[in-house]
Amino acid sequence: MDIPMRLSLVLILMMILPGFAWANKVALVIGNSAYQSVAELDNPDNDARDVSRALGLQGFDVVSAFDLNRTDMRDKLRDFRELADQADVALVYYAGHG
Repeated sequence: MDIPMRLSLVLILMMILPGFAWANKVALVIGNSAYQSVAELDNPDNDARDVSRALGLQGFDVVSAFDLNRTDMRDKLRDFRELADQADVALVYYAGHG
């Protein structure tokens, strides 16, 4: 994601999310840049850090994770589900190869 697009996403989040100020909000933000069988990506870590900051400013309890393998991803999602089940708003942001 290039810088203007990343900035646009952060600005959109900052405009939309204040309406949920009363809610219990949790977010899982994952940035995967390092892979075993493909070249490392430049932006996912930066994008995930920017989104984590923006969500934190909007009152989200943010769980951030970076460069997860398949097992770690499954475990992180399972752990986050417990938080999400008790929240009013739950958001997942993923940057990396799909």
